[in-house]
Amino acid sequence: MAEHRGFASKVLPIGVEKKKGTKVFFVERLEKCKGHYMIACDAISDGWSETEALTLDIVTGPRLGILQAAVSLGIIEGTMLLAFDEAALDDYVGTDDTDDSAFDEDDDEDGYEYDGVSKKRSAPSSGTATEYGTRPSKKVKVESDMTTLRLYFRLRGRETGESQIFYKAHKGYLDFTDDRYIAFKGIGQIPYVGDKTEMQGYKMSTRARRQAAPWGSFSEAAYEQARVGRWR
Repeated sequence: MAEHRGFASKVLPIGVEKKKGTKVFFVERLEKCKGHYMIACDAISDGWSETEALTLDIVTGPRLGILQAAVSLGIIEGTMLLAFDEAALDDYVGTDDTDDSAFDEDDDEDGYEYDGVSKKRSAPSSGTATEYGTRPSKKVKVESDMTTLRLYFRLRGRETGESQIFYKAHKGYLDFTDDRYIAFKGIGQIPYVGDKTEMQGYKMSTRARRQAAPWGSFSEAAYEQARVGRWR
């Protein structure tokens, strides 16, 4: 990780004031998330010994407030859409096009710490577990620093062995360590790996090294076309 440490030593916190306006605030923060990341994931590296380097390349997305990324995780590759605002993300993706099978945002762990800052989440007032996908109010999104360190994602792609497409958008999130946006801890649904797969990301450059395939490249229609093609 020497390359990451060298990069990190040159990056300063952005120090953006919220009084600039919510839209400008979030856009500037999203810009800082762009770049080339190396991914560490024990669930993948332990299960597939011949896996090449795992990478995530984040670039400008299809809509204001949404980023997209080229994902290469050995057993799967694809496109990830990312946003601070989960509601906006689902509005673009379509809630009917997501895999709601087993991922619960607040059931991943009791909490963790970055640089001494606790990331533990308070239990809902009702005393029940909050379901993944529950959207905090707009006021909370503006006033809470956590919402500008957490990028929600939706993932589509294909299995790299037989190129079988998974068109249902898999859920997850990336929690950045601070407002330099150079490292994160992520949890999410990774096909063929697990519904609560943990990973860490380390930024190597502000420039992405790969462009993401269009989100529509992994649609249900593309899945059907590829499926029929395999039987010809």
